[in-house]
Amino acid sequence: MTQPELERWLAAGNTRTYTIRYFLGWAAERRIAPRLTVPKIPRQDPVRILADVRSD
Repeated sequence: MTQPELERWLAAGNTRTYTIRYFLGWAAERRIAPRLTVPKIPRQDPVRILADVRSD
């Protein structure tokens, strides 16, 4: 897996996919996988979320 592949996979999933960070760190420490960077979970815009809820 490469960093661009990881980023595409994260973008296509949901916020739960970001827990892969722990597995990838474990695998990299054991030299099973390359060291990859999992960014922090993107923040949601509270104003947009509230607007979506109110429009229902």
